[in-house]
Amino acid sequence: RVMAFTALFGDTLLTKDGENPTEEVLSGCQAVGLYFSAHWCPPCRAFTPQLAKHFTDHLESKGMKIVFVSSDRDDSSFQEYFNEIPWAALPFSKRDLKASVRHPHHRDLGSFRRNDHQGWPRLHLERPHRRE
Repeated sequence: RVMAFTALFGDTLLTKDGENPTEEVLSGCQAVGLYFSAHWCPPCRAFTPQLAKHFTDHLESKGMKIVFVSSDRDDSSFQEYFNEIPWAALPFSKRDLKASVRHPHHRDLGSFRRNDHQGWPRLHLERPHRRE
C-alpha cells in the first residue's frame, strides 16, 4: 500500500472535479511528478503543453501522476493555467505548503530542468514509499 502524500501536500489536492483527498488522487501511482511552474513564465508556457501531451500519451498509462505546484502571483492566473493542464494541483489557497514541498529532506529521485536562466519549469519525481 502506498504511504500517504498528505504530509507533503496537505489533505486535499485540486482536480478538475474540485478538491479531493490527496490519498485518493494519488492512489495507485508508481511515481509522482512535482511540477513547479507559473503562468507568467515564458519557458513554462512553452514547455507545459509538451509535458501535458507526453503525460497523456505515455506517462499516465504507466502509473505516473503529476501535481502542479504553482508560483503564480494570483488565483486568477493560477486558475487560467490550471485549466490548461491534465493533472492535479496544490490548491492556490494552500501555496504556503510550497516551501515544505521543496524541502530537501524529500527524496529527489530524478529531476528534469529545462535549460533556462531561472531553472523553470522544473519536474521532480518522487516514488511513493511502500508499507511492509
